[in-house]
Amino acid sequence: MEKELDEIASWVAEVRLTDFSSSVISRAKLLLLDFVGCVFAGSTIDESEQAFYLAEPGEYRVAGRPVSGSSAIHAMGVLGALLQYNDGYGNGGNHPSSSILPGLLASGNALNDLVLPMIVGYEISNRLSAATHPRLTRTGFTPTAIWGPVGSAVALCKLAEEPYSCIRQAVAISLFCPPIGLFSYLQEMVSAVPQHHGWAARFGSDAVHLSRAGLNGSDNPLGGQKSLPDLLGVELNFGSPSIELDGETIKTVYTKREIGCRHCHPSAALARALKKSRQVEIEAIESVDISTYKVALGFSKVPDERQELYACLMSIPWIFSANLIFGEVTPHLLTDRFRHPEILRLAKKVQIYESSDAEAHYPLSLNSEVSVKVLGLRESLKLAEVMSYSSESDLFAPESLFDPAFGADELISKFKKNCAGVISEKDTHSLVNLYS
Repeated sequence: MEKELDEIASWVAEVRLTDFSSSVISRAKLLLLDFVGCVFAGSTIDESEQAFYLAEPGEYRVAGRPVSGSSAIHAMGVLGALLQYNDGYGNGGNHPSSSILPGLLASGNALNDLVLPMIVGYEISNRLSAATHPRLTRTGFTPTAIWGPVGSAVALCKLAEEPYSCIRQAVAISLFCPPIGLFSYLQEMVSAVPQHHGWAARFGSDAVHLSRAGLNGSDNPLGGQKSLPDLLGVELNFGSPSIELDGETIKTVYTKREIGCRHCHPSAALARALKKSRQVEIEAIESVDISTYKVALGFSKVPDERQELYACLMSIPWIFSANLIFGEVTPHLLTDRFRHPEILRLAKKVQIYESSDAEAHYPLSLNSEVSVKVLGLRESLKLAEVMSYSSESDLFAPESLFDPAFGADELISKFKKNCAGVISEKDTHSLVNLYS
């Protein structure tokens, strides 16, 4: 028997909604609303088709399409992550909403019934991802693909009030054969990356069904030989201050004010600052040097005219250039002009370098500095952006693009924007009232 697995299964089986503060519960409802909005926004672009390539027909409806239950879960996971607009847990590098919430939403249960399972799913996936971050990413795996199925499985078990034995085996199965996501997609600009989220959500649901059918997974998936922690050279010490299951991690889950991977956000903020200062003309830029932390170097590839949309959203040069030229990356821009020649031309002038100072502060801070060489100027223009977050505080830089304290009013405004043209204003208003 494995201590860590027992700890997870026991906590999931025993925890109650009354164990959590009102701030945790309120945050969960807002994050649920935010994810639904991300699904709506993702459904508006041409690339949304990839959410349905493997879909089977059925009685569920996602983006107006009749699909089966498992296909609905997969599709919502893909759509919610398609624009890189969904929430994330900075201390762990994972995106909990896109793996945990699709299964809960597909259940058809009332909102109040989803809150407790959601908090449980977020807590487990967040704690596991934090315990292996950033080593997991640096080893070449994506945290959402590895830990997302676990979060999805425990959330659905809690929703159904499954007993300890079922929970334990569902977790074991989800860890025994997870949909391994390779971080190498950054080098190859792989357009199938959103599938990581859909598969994570779907596999968590499948793990629960397999557990109910009597199948079992490894008895020691979190601490034995050849387990993932063993291969990574890390230990999971549940019950210690570092992995204390209490539901509080959901309060420091960040939400995004704009589209794109969070590692691109400091550069996006710097680009907007340059645009606002009016210190530089696009045509006069000779070169752009961005110094940042090591993980962000993986987002340095420049898309070309043939690249798919997702390659742009994972590219610091593209995100920087699009923000400097247009001031904001919107679904409209992505639909009509993401291959805009001016963006691609400027992106080719951007170089990314590692900063020892930025690396020393990662992952608690996302530090970036940009140096822009302009024709006719003897010295380069320089700006710096530091986005700091901590499990112990909600302290963020003023120009942060994501923030655990992203207010209810702002999230509701983001939701309304994501609903525009997808559902009616009346339905939007009804959903806001329901979730908030």
